[in-house]
Parts: sequence; C-alpha cells; structure tokens
Amino acid sequence: MTSSRASRPHRSIIAVAMSLACCLAGSAPAEAYSITQTGTSGANPGGLPSWAISGLQAGDSFTLNLSNTIGPDTLTATAVVSIFAIGTAFTLIDVDLSNDSTGANRITHFGMAIKPDTLLGFVTDRGGSTDTDALRGFGTSSFPGFQLVDFCATSGSNCSGGGSGGLLPGKDDRFRFTLLGFFDKDDTIDLGQFAFKFQGGADSYQLAGQPDVPNGQVPQPTALVVLGAGLLALAAVSMAQGRARR
Repeated sequence: MTSSRASRPHRSIIAVAMSLACCLAGSAPAEAYSITQTGTSGANPGGLPSWAISGLQAGDSFTLNLSNTIGPDTLTATAVVSIFAIGTAFTLIDVDLSNDSTGANRITHFGMAIKPDTLLGFVTDRGGSTDTDALRGFGTSSFPGFQLVDFCATSGSNCSGGGSGGLLPGKDDRFRFTLLGFFDKDDTIDLGQFAFKFQGGADSYQLAGQPDVPNGQVPQPTALVVLGAGLLALAAVSMAQGRARR
C-alpha cells in the first residue's frame, strides 16, 4: 500500500520553496532603476566611462566615486545623490559631496544631465554649520567635456567657467538642487553625465563619476523565483521516483 503523504526529505524541500514564495510575496521590491554606460567623457583627461541611471523614484539614492592619478595629482571624490522628492513641476535632489584629493585640487563644479528636462533651478545649503558652503551657484551652461550636462552646482556663476573658490581637499559640502520643469509626482527621472571639475595643482580636470550599487539592494525577484521553482520541481521528481519504486 502506498502513502499519499510526502516523505520527510520531500517535505523539507517543499517547505523551503514555500518559504521563498512567502519572502517574494512580503518583501520590498528590488531597485527598479538601471545603470548603463552611455559613452566616454571629453576634455581633460577624457576617455573616461560616462554613465546614466534610469527609472529613479523619490527615495532612491546612489553613490558616485572617482579616483584618478594624473601626473603629480591624485583626484578623489565621492558624491551621495538622493532623490528627495518628485512633485508637480519640480524635483528635489540632495547631494553629499566630499573631496579627498591631494594637493590643492579643489572641486569647483558638480553637474549632471536629467530627463525630463529642467528649465530653472537653484542650490540651497543642507549642512548648516557642519560643512563647507563651497558650491552655492547654479548653472545650466555647457560643462567642459560633458556637453549633455543640463545643470550644475558651481563655485562660480555658470558650469563652464572657473572660479577662485571651490571645495578644498578634506572638506565636505551638503546641498540640494531644486529643479523646475516638466515633472510629475507619479513620474521617474533619468540622471547621467555625472561630472566633476577640479582646479588647482598642476592643471584643471573634468572627470566622470562612477555609480555604485546602492546600499541595501535586495536580490532580483527573478532569481528567487527560479530557485523556488527549481526546488519545487526537485521535490516533485523525487516524489514521483519514490512512487515508481513502490
């Protein structure tokens, strides 16, 4: 006489697969945005990968890193970019910018491209007395080496010119972009052409930031679905083989 009950190994496999299904049903969705290389930068030194991030929503954040040794200079910077809000006709983007370069190399501009397009904007301080208010100008003019940049924070008056100020090595600057344009609260935005301009030391440089995978990113749901389906299939085959032997 055969039994319709699954054996203990079979029950264990099924239990694991059901647990995965519960995790899929109850877990937060994976990051919906994607990171792609769109080309290379120009200007000095040029030829560096340029990146775009599409499908960003309010609450998303990512980190941009760069580290380049050019002659006697080592240029190192980090920017944590957070989408604070997307509303009707406006977008708020927070930036935590750090300059860890050697020598006298200061960051004078930080810019990026955006879709939908922005028409106007301004920069406001977020750090109060805890940071250096180095980049307080807002510009929309051409960024050297990154012709698709739409806006920037600058120590000067625009995205293309130099300036005597800037974020010195060892200093941080926390600020917010307020962008006005064709936005909607239910939309996502695309950002790209992440550009840093350094001045001082031996020369001036325009460098592209490399986006990192965000902290806390969860496994893609498709991977868990495949694993759960595989376990269920294994349990079914094993149970069928057990019945055949009986």
